[in-house]
Amino acid sequence: LWGGGGGGGELVVGVPPGIGEKSFRGFLEFMYLGRPGKECALADGGELVRLVGMYRVEGLREWLLRDGIVAENVCGASEFGLSGVLDQQDTEDVLSACDRVASNGLRLIPGASLRGVGPVVVKGLLMGRMG
Repeated sequence: LWGGGGGGGELVVGVPPGIGEKSFRGFLEFMYLGRPGKECALADGGELVRLVGMYRVEGLREWLLRDGIVAENVCGASEFGLSGVLDQQDTEDVLSACDRVASNGLRLIPGASLRGVGPVVVKGLLMGRMG
């Protein structure tokens, strides 16, 4: 790390298992800039949530819940929230953010986003729409 190991002083950080390169780039972008940017927008939200759980980066979780779940990805976010990989508080927060998006109107969700979505997700979004 400090140049004493003969490695030329370079530090290589590996991408954690199960995390895609785009998501890791978004995570690093947020860490270095202190705000989301282009790379965060390209990242997989579920993978970012897992990275937040691993490294506890202040502000990224809040950004994801406030601005990261939108009509184009609400179905995937809802599926992730229902998947059982999150703790109870994170599950409630993700599904609450999905409900907020759904309450703006299901017509805003692109048809392509609905393809392959299971009935539990659709029911959850409909319930979120109803308030």
